[in-house]
Amino acid sequence: MKVICYGDSNTYGYDPYSWLGGRNDADSRWVDILAFETGWEVYNMGQNGREIPRSVPLFPQTLTC
Repeated sequence: MKVICYGDSNTYGYDPYSWLGGRNDADSRWVDILAFETGWEVYNMGQNGREIPRSVPLFPQTLTC
């Protein structure tokens, strides 16, 4: 199964305690934990600062289900 996780900094795995705005380790990000626990192919499309879109988001064409 393929899953697209579209979201904000929580989905991205932003580490607010890092000096340069890095990411949490893969074993701490919920998207990576989901992929590990289920065996699904999970695409993390989280982005820092993303807000609720006013239009339909455009997903990459390479993600075919």
